[in-house]
This record gives sequence, C-alpha cells and structure tokens, in this order.
Amino acid sequence: WAQSAKLTPTGGLANDAFGYSVSVSGNTILVGAPRESTPTNQFQGAGYFFQAAKSGPTTREPSAGRAW
Repeated sequence: WAQSAKLTPTGGLANDAFGYSVSVSGNTILVGAPRESTPTNQFQGAGYFFQAAKSGPTTREPSAGRAW
C-alpha cells in the first residue's frame, strides 16, 4: 500500500477528532468527527463523505450533525 491522498475536512480543527470512526464501501469513505462544534452547539459532531475519482478524492461534506 502507498498513500495516494490525504483526506482532511474543510475548516476542521485538530480537536474535532476527525477520523475517530471510518466506514469504507467500494470507492466511498465516511469519516466521523464527533467533537466538531458549531457556533451554537459544542461537540455536535459531523460526518464527511469522500469518493475516489481518477483525478483524486472528491468531497461531499454535510454541515455538522447533518445525516445523509
């Protein structure tokens, strides 16, 4: 195995715990960040979807706490 991309959330902070949980299905990855906060909800959490593409990973990021 060799690293081909680094998955990071847009605007994520070090203490968001991005990567605490990971689920992989085919070419799609869901990464959890259970400590992500919003201005009104501390530690609301978020999930980030990434999908593999020939040009590199694409990202579908829901707003914090929103389920897809």
